[in-house]
Amino acid sequence: ILGGILGALAVYFQLPALVVVASFPLGMSNGIGLYIRYAAMELVPQEEKAFAMTLVLSGGCASAFLGPESGELTKDIFGDDYTYLGLYLCIVAFNILGALSVGFVSFPPMKQMEVDVESGTGQKSIKEILKETPFVGPTLIAGLSWALMLVPMSIARVAMKSVGFASRE
Repeated sequence: ILGGILGALAVYFQLPALVVVASFPLGMSNGIGLYIRYAAMELVPQEEKAFAMTLVLSGGCASAFLGPESGELTKDIFGDDYTYLGLYLCIVAFNILGALSVGFVSFPPMKQMEVDVESGTGQKSIKEILKETPFVGPTLIAGLSWALMLVPMSIARVAMKSVGFASRE
């Protein structure tokens, strides 16, 4: 959601550097979205795994068509001065729908970790997990990787348009 909002602001205020900044949270959300596919298989009982996989794959197939088509339909909705503003707002809408749909998932109760009396370790708070290098490092690398992938693609479309190519060429 944040990446879409930053991208929309970048287009509205014509700030190319903000497009690059917007690519980072967009990249993070793509990585998280791919991870959710694997989580779906772990949350369902064995007898429902085939159906869960069917839903995940069907969603991926639908997204492969809906994403590019909605982008093409919304990129010029606000006129030539705000090309791609509609696309970024569409990204916000899709991410809100995704967040709401995850809210309908009934997650199994978390297992309580036993506390190791000698070392004092046990269940960690989210703050502790976020501060740990084994979490922060890979998360930042994954987000940067996706952002690096998104930047050339978003800039390439703008560059193609500036030299006279249509978005579908």
